[in-house]
Amino acid sequence: MKNVFLVLTLFISLAGAGTLLRAQSADEKAVADATTQLLYAYLTSDVEKLNFMMADDYINTNPLGIVRSKEDELTELKMGQKKYTLDPSVSLIVPQTYDKVRVLSPSAAFTTVHYRTSGTLNGQPISGQFRLMVIWQKRAGVWKVSAMQSTLVR
Repeated sequence: MKNVFLVLTLFISLAGAGTLLRAQSADEKAVADATTQLLYAYLTSDVEKLNFMMADDYINTNPLGIVRSKEDELTELKMGQKKYTLDPSVSLIVPQTYDKVRVLSPSAAFTTVHYRTSGTLNGQPISGQFRLMVIWQKRAGVWKVSAMQSTLVR
């Protein structure tokens, strides 16, 4: 029951990301909502959701500077090599004035988000505040993550 409460609280915390990203147009709102879903899927290790959200040619540079493909990311999550703490006092969006969603064209957008979490990455503890940039492409009418970069804020 405690885990259900933590997940629900975390989801409510993340649900505000759309408004934190100051979405104006329908595409901005769709990308802001997709960003919220992406963060929630990562924090809950929802491999099925991430598989759907990531483009097949997805690429990620993690906070350790390691470049990962879609297959690498999903395998790490499946195998438990990447885990996040589901604690709303730790895992949350930290609103910043420079967080944004920007639609560059009808099929390209990016989001920037400041968040705080803790967990492990390849067996190494990783926690703190991070800046995340997500590059989105609209493919067959669906916004897909094309690339992602996460940086530890010191």
